[in-house]
Amino acid sequence: MRTLFILIRWVLGCFLCFASIGGFLSGEGGSAFFVLLLGLILIPPIAKLIFPSKKQSKMNAVATKPGQDKVQDAPISLPSHTFDQMAHDNFILDVTGEESIIPAYEPSTGKGTAVVPWNHLYISSIDDLNKATKAQQDYYHTFKKNFLEGVYLDLQGYFNYALILLYDLLAQFDQTKDIEWLEKQVDNLGLHYPRTYSYTRTLLLAKMGSINDINGIRRVKMQMAEGNPHNSYEYEWALGKVFKDKLKLDKDSELLLNKIWYQGNNFYGIPFCQEQILKLFVCVITNLKSDFTREGTSIEQQFDIIGDMVARKHFKYRLNSNNYIYSLQELRKELYILILKYCENKVRDQYGHKRKLSVDSYSVAKTEIEVGVLQKVEGIIAANIGIIEEPDQETELELNVQNTTRWKLALEKLEQMIPVKPVDWFLQEVLLLGARNKKNPSVESIFYEASKMIAKKDKVTALILYLHYIDHDLKSKEFDNKPIAKTIQKSLFNNLEQVHDFEIIIQNLIETKDLDNAIVNVRKFYETKRRKIQLDQELIDAAASKYQDTVELLNNLLDEESEENGNMALTEKGQEKESQIVLNINSVADVVNTSSASRYRFGLTPTQASLLQLFAKNNFVLPIIDAQQFAKSNGLFIGSLIESINELHFEYLDDVLIEEEEDVYIINENYYKKILTDEHDN
Repeated sequence: MRTLFILIRWVLGCFLCFASIGGFLSGEGGSAFFVLLLGLILIPPIAKLIFPSKKQSKMNAVATKPGQDKVQDAPISLPSHTFDQMAHDNFILDVTGEESIIPAYEPSTGKGTAVVPWNHLYISSIDDLNKATKAQQDYYHTFKKNFLEGVYLDLQGYFNYALILLYDLLAQFDQTKDIEWLEKQVDNLGLHYPRTYSYTRTLLLAKMGSINDINGIRRVKMQMAEGNPHNSYEYEWALGKVFKDKLKLDKDSELLLNKIWYQGNNFYGIPFCQEQILKLFVCVITNLKSDFTREGTSIEQQFDIIGDMVARKHFKYRLNSNNYIYSLQELRKELYILILKYCENKVRDQYGHKRKLSVDSYSVAKTEIEVGVLQKVEGIIAANIGIIEEPDQETELELNVQNTTRWKLALEKLEQMIPVKPVDWFLQEVLLLGARNKKNPSVESIFYEASKMIAKKDKVTALILYLHYIDHDLKSKEFDNKPIAKTIQKSLFNNLEQVHDFEIIIQNLIETKDLDNAIVNVRKFYETKRRKIQLDQELIDAAASKYQDTVELLNNLLDEESEENGNMALTEKGQEKESQIVLNINSVADVVNTSSASRYRFGLTPTQASLLQLFAKNNFVLPIIDAQQFAKSNGLFIGSLIESINELHFEYLDDVLIEEEEDVYIINENYYKKILTDEHDN
């Protein structure tokens, strides 16, 4: 509105000045002079020269600084419940006692926007905007738009607009949960409208508390303490104060950590990890300062060289402007945080934590940051990596919850020691690894994989670890009950009887959940089983007396052929032993629950049905070598056996049931379900 008024004055002034020229030319000098004078008065710059404003001079004497509501406003610290007790002035008084209304101010553009008066209200939420008039609501939206674009209008003491904006920002955070955005906006609000400062701090801390942002709370409280030296107790949250004794910090290191405002993350949030990160960070900064001193410079000078490039090339700030100086200060903090992230990544490496933090920097100064700072940081970390301590038990538990596959690296290291360490050592180390992963939802996988690793070296240990797998699997959300891998079974079991015995142990463990008893049974699993024979000595003596003559005759006959008969007996025993059928564990269709051929739709032979059951037990995938052994044990060739099964089902399925793929035979699970009888389908 004001701009339009000024424009009208310019147009009318210029028009009257040109009109006066016509008057002079026509000889009407008096009228022309009056018109000229009126035109000059309407032109704003000439009017100010002719009629200087005393009131304006007084206002200049008390003019507000950019970023302040008005001159008497200063940072105050009042609790949020005193909103209705705050003074509200629509004007200020200068030293002469005359009223001077402060014009609206727009630091970024230099032009003002006339504020719509709004008498003081108790503001408690964004809904209070509904109490405003249409003009006040329109001005609020203009004020908000300018604020978010970095233009801070002078409210002339109408405090309601700033408070409404505060609650508006808080409401937006409730939708986005972007705490960094909220902190930035309320910081700007408190900076440019100081009377909101205490409220912004109180409400920001409440929002940080709602999302458990402990590091954010620490940072804001530290800022509050820095802004008010009388509240030095707020430094209790400062990193330097917290870790002064733990890390034996000197004064410079303590002050540095007090200025570190790092929001952190889950890894950094583990107390032991945070301590190790900060210890490495302090070591790096101390050595970095020494390196720069030897080069005849300082860490501040090097950071400012980088800051100068970022301020002028990235942000386009004018040299030594307020924004330029502020950006240098902020970039120093950013570089310290960048180094802190490097230290955190190194601690993550040491602790087997795969996820890393992003350490991207400004592209305009990328080379200067990497060569001038980060290369030195890398060298210092490499030389001092030994100061990082091994995590304690509590930390291990938390790390394994955050990274559920972290155990794989530890288990690989144990596997490398199998050739040189006793099996008992391996067993104990795996049990310890499992204990450190007790909160890990995939803890059972540790024992399953460890069982496979040790199987070739020690069968009993492999079975014990498999029992631990079953025990942990029973306690998990879903009981997977993965069988021992087929290639491992060959080295663990010699015959069908051993398979059956071990399955009984597993079944008892599932039913009783008595792991200790199962381990006792497994430790005796490979002992030779002997039948105990009891002899009745009286019957033996009676038989000897009754057939004494016969025995003597037979003894004479046997003596003559003892050598020959002896050799024949040995030969027969050897042949009997060799003729025993050695059953491969992988050819067993079902040890506990066998099904008849009648469960299938078509007339299968028992051998054909057993083969299909074997497929079902092995998730419908059977190695060719196992299938061949099955067929051989039944006096058949695997090719003809599979072909006969496929022929029976081809017309019904319009496809082959059993397919060959590389070194395995496979069955489509849906086909298998289809060929079952209705009784089994239901």
